[in-house]
Amino acid sequence: MVIPRMLTISETAKEFNLPLNFVRRAVLDGKVAHVKAGKKYLLNAEVFTQYLTVGDIQSTPQTAGQIRRVAQ
Repeated sequence: MVIPRMLTISETAKEFNLPLNFVRRAVLDGKVAHVKAGKKYLLNAEVFTQYLTVGDIQSTPQTAGQIRRVAQ
């Protein structure tokens, strides 16, 4: 089992040498897959790399520990 490398918004900005606001806006606009854990947004480093090379990746943001109702 491979555990994904998760980074906060600020860690992602530093790692990819991007402005903090660029990464934050991509997350808040739903352009990049992320998980919200408490007050922090976590991004999968590999998925973010794919976002930068391919473009928008449609995703549904999830909150850690949140229970969603599934339509029957």
